[in-house]
Amino acid sequence: MAAPPPALRAPPGFVEPTFGRRIGGALVDLAVLFVPVLLLRSGLEGGLGATAALVVVAAYHVVLTARDGRTLGKAAVRTKVVDVDSGAVPSLGQAARRWLTVIAGSLVAAVIPALDLVAAIYGLVVLLPILSGPLHRGIHDRVASTVVTG
Repeated sequence: MAAPPPALRAPPGFVEPTFGRRIGGALVDLAVLFVPVLLLRSGLEGGLGATAALVVVAAYHVVLTARDGRTLGKAAVRTKVVDVDSGAVPSLGQAARRWLTVIAGSLVAAVIPALDLVAAIYGLVVLLPILSGPLHRGIHDRVASTVVTG
């Protein structure tokens, strides 16, 4: 008979943020990125605009998360991404894995537009675990060994 899995421990200083705060932070991030993405997509020819916009969005999420544990949206709602074990700001690798896990479906659909529906379902599968415990971690947090704290 196998031993039961170890209980998940919260990192030091963990405070569970509300779902509303998490959504609020995401909405602020969308607002912050809207104009730069729109300008890049409309101002540059074809795939160059889409590629430039993707690089800006990636840099925004990955660099800010690795530097401070938060984007401007997370800062506005006072939440932060931390390493699930230590409570420290995530490494650059953790921040990149976290973002890439969320965006992977959209990247595939950008190359193969017929997979738009699959990409949407993938996004839901990645993010829906946020709605339940323990620690309300999405698959992106599990892949990156991170958690959002308040």
